Amino acid sequence: MAEVAVPAACRPRRPVPARPGRPALAVGLDVGGTKIAAGLVRCSTSSPIDTGSERPQEPEVLARRQAATPAGADAILDTCAALVDELRELAKTQEGQQVSAVGAGLPGVIDSARGIVLAAGSTVPGWAGTPAAAELGRRTGLPVRVDNDVRMAALGELAAGAGRGQRRVLLLSLGTGVGGAVVLDGTLQTGAVGTAGELAHLAVTEPGVIRCGCGSRWHLEAVASGPAIAAEYAHRTGSMAARTDAGAAGPGAPVPGSGVDLRAVGIALAAGDPVAAQVVSRAATLAGTAIAGLVTVLDVDTLILAGGAWQVGEQLRKDFALTVAAGSWPADRRLTMVPAALGTAAPIVGAAVTALREHPRAQRAPGTSREGNDR
Repeated sequence: MAEVAVPAACRPRRPVPARPGRPALAVGLDVGGTKIAAGLVRCSTSSPIDTGSERPQEPEVLARRQAATPAGADAILDTCAALVDELRELAKTQEGQQVSAVGAGLPGVIDSARGIVLAAGSTVPGWAGTPAAAELGRRTGLPVRVDNDVRMAALGELAAGAGRGQRRVLLLSLGTGVGGAVVLDGTLQTGAVGTAGELAHLAVTEPGVIRCGCGSRWHLEAVASGPAIAAEYAHRTGSMAARTDAGAAGPGAPVPGSGVDLRAVGIALAAGDPVAAQVVSRAATLAGTAIAGLVTVLDVDTLILAGGAWQVGEQLRKDFALTVAAGSWPADRRLTMVPAALGTAAPIVGAAVTALREHPRAQRAPGTSREGNDR
């Protein structure tokens, strides 16, 4: 397992359990198609995600670890547990404190109440149907809370990033795919079956060259994700041999059969290529039109833009913002549109603070004793 950051060593002390109102430690996990990232996070147990005027101590990532994502659900959970154990040992020896809970941001549609993966795309084969919270709890002996990775990122931004202090927030992530999260009155919305915030499947008015993860060409993911923008450019310039589905590579990965990636589109855009400008403007307009209706219906006051596809060029953000402003109502709406602030730390922070907030209700595997927390 690769070490990302190690805090300065301090004198080992006897681990002490967390007490209500004092800073506590949790491990946050971000499970992706190529890597699993983990972080040891310190934050208040009284109100980890606060939107009032009296704010608790801001969450702090003390250390991070990561490992390659293995094949298969069991192997993924084993790797997650190993990362948790490594950070728990670090917490005891360098912080003199126990880890109180584990949170995990997972790919796919997640039933957060039951801790189960309801559906998943091709990024993580065999992932659908996994009782992730119970299995990770059994492996670690700790309370576990799981949710969709983008939702966890949104909660991280609320706790310590671009959404700090905001109560009505919509997060849009454009990357390898399209994701989102909805926060109303300070509460993350999950919906009746766990699909709240699944912005990838918003209907659009033009089809994409590639397919959404569900198979449709008429969804937002098929026109505004990183692979979709690259595929549209490759198609228009004649460098795409055949239509293809979005793969599991990153948002800047080459389109199969074309050699075109999002970085190439960005370079062409910066050089004044009119085709690149048309492609980026199209993606921005289609995305902005879809999101404008949500801004009106949900009546949010903050829109957070996350994901790597925004890096293709400033035109994507500008055209998107203009379209949202023109399409939402009322015309004088004061909408704050900001880039995500925490980067790759967002889902780690969000998962950790969520686990601590939900600690009394966190899912523990049957037969796990309280002493399991003292390993």
